[in-house]
Amino acid sequence: MRRVATSKVTKPKGARAASPKGGTSLDVGRRVLGIEARAVQALVQRLDGGFSEAVDLLYHCKGKVVVSGMGKSGLIGQKIAATMASTGTPSFFLHPAEGLHGDLGMLARRDVLIAISNSGETQEILQLLPFMERMGIPVVAIVGRMGSTLAKNSAVALDVSVAEEACPMGLAPTASTTATLAMGDALAVALRIAVRTWEDSMFRNLSPAALGITGRQSELIELALTYGFRPDGKGNMLAATMVTSFLELDSRVLHGLGKVGGPLVQAKADREGRTLLKVFARVSRAIEANPVDAYQRVSARPDVPKPELEEFRRLLRLP
Repeated sequence: MRRVATSKVTKPKGARAASPKGGTSLDVGRRVLGIEARAVQALVQRLDGGFSEAVDLLYHCKGKVVVSGMGKSGLIGQKIAATMASTGTPSFFLHPAEGLHGDLGMLARRDVLIAISNSGETQEILQLLPFMERMGIPVVAIVGRMGSTLAKNSAVALDVSVAEEACPMGLAPTASTTATLAMGDALAVALRIAVRTWEDSMFRNLSPAALGITGRQSELIELALTYGFRPDGKGNMLAATMVTSFLELDSRVLHGLGKVGGPLVQAKADREGRTLLKVFARVSRAIEANPVDAYQRVSARPDVPKPELEEFRRLLRLP
């Protein structure tokens, strides 16, 4: 086999990488961060009543918040949808092109659409608008041009325009996507703080990860609770019913109850949530301590489907 000779490039001592504009890599990094920081700071000064209208519209949404965008805007949209979902606002991302090819069935009349487009003229997004109007779904636009078609045909338009992109050629979305992401975070957090009734400590604790529960343990707990596994051996189904119904209860219903019942309902939600955490922790410890006993208790129930029983065995790592 022939060996191709290669020469080692020696970097002169003290040499620094050059940027497209003649500066160093460090210079470029600082310039980019400066541009993007100023883009976000400009949003602070620009934020007005339109933002409050958007939050109010999202709050009164009876369904889910659907986020849509193409290209880099779509990637930012995915993160916004994920942030909203993780802060208590039911949300998901819809790819506009997929929506035009059958996925509009994911939408319902009770939803709200957040449409993202820097130009406000993205064709795939604009083609969604007639369907939104027909279904009575209000649109919150996050745009870089307030005079665009999207902005003019939305219930609320949020301005995320930037003075310049960090990309030297002004082609790759950089500062504009950062501004869009920041606006999405502002919406999600405003909804969480201004609207939700649960305390922040309660919200954090409702995450299985905060209890040290792994993905496998979470699946075990779900199956065990569903089919009435009790670590005390009494076979009491009341706790399982309480836990599963609590998990299925929509956070918006809880908020509505909180608005009507005030502190009493909020206190009850807090107590029920803490009970849920205790059940999770207790069941997790019991399953890990005696997996064979857990399996035998669940398998003794006649209403457990065989596939789920086999999945339970697998998760328990039993032979």
